[in-house]
Amino acid sequence: AGITPQAREMHEKSGLLDRVAEAFALETQPYSRHGAVAEEVLTFLGAHLPLEGSTVLAGNSIHFDRRWIREHMAALDRALHYRMLDISAIWEAYRLLYGMERPRGEPAHRALEDCRGSLRLLRQAAQFHDLAYIRARLGKQEEGSLLP
Repeated sequence: AGITPQAREMHEKSGLLDRVAEAFALETQPYSRHGAVAEEVLTFLGAHLPLEGSTVLAGNSIHFDRRWIREHMAALDRALHYRMLDISAIWEAYRLLYGMERPRGEPAHRALEDCRGSLRLLRQAAQFHDLAYIRARLGKQEEGSLLP
């Protein structure tokens, strides 16, 4: 209920729906762990970063994630900065400006694997940015580029 056919297919393929169903079968109160999970995340962030509105949420296509956090983990939402770093938006800008497509991989839809994938895409974007900047500084405009 409440899931689009595209999302259902994606999450069935990744195995996420099966894992969620298993978790719900084990929990007597499925949403009872949200507070505990939020506290664990806040403790981790507090050990590494200043809190209360200064931690930037980053990842790929994270707007849904932020909405979910806002609805289910208000304390964590308050610790996050209002700005977000959406790596997929960076790649969309590169596609529009330079015609470069984002490297594709199969999303794992598991927190740690998705974090690693987002970091990999951010590193690749930074490398591409460096190349584009160097080309622009050397005056080597590529055909079709919107850069001066």
